[in-house]
Amino acid sequence: MLVKPQAFYALGGLVLVALAFQFFFRYEYVHLAGGHVMRIDRVTSTSCNMPCSPAPAATSPDSDAAVADYGRQSDDEDQEAISIAQATPTASNVVANGGPNYKWSSQQAIPFTAKSIPDISVGTPAFHTRLVCYCDPKGGGWRWEVHTDTRAAYFANDNADLLKKYDLK
Repeated sequence: MLVKPQAFYALGGLVLVALAFQFFFRYEYVHLAGGHVMRIDRVTSTSCNMPCSPAPAATSPDSDAAVADYGRQSDDEDQEAISIAQATPTASNVVANGGPNYKWSSQQAIPFTAKSIPDISVGTPAFHTRLVCYCDPKGGGWRWEVHTDTRAAYFANDNADLLKKYDLK
């Protein structure tokens, strides 16, 4: 079976039309402020600012790095809370009365009530609240509720509401 020359001409014409479309009509170029140019692909409806570069490959989140970063942020919050508590007027009196076994510590302030379960993710108010303790190894000592976002510290030992909130005796 012979192929007629008109088929070759038709096929050649389609190839020329496809090439002309690819080179002259596929992309629209829009001039933006500041001398920038945006290229819009008419076939896929995607755009990029010139010069276009390939999109970076998607990567999965590194959970180990996220946990380490959260730990560093939490440790930084603890150290900041301790320094805020040490700067209070009551801290200087307390340190003078404490013994050699007393140490400063800080932990995320989570109330011990069954009804309130705070959101402890980074950026929430509960994350910025710390319970700072100048305590002996048995857990006895003086405590402050410290809000690192506002840099406010409240002495908990003589505050009935804070004693109840954290179930302190």
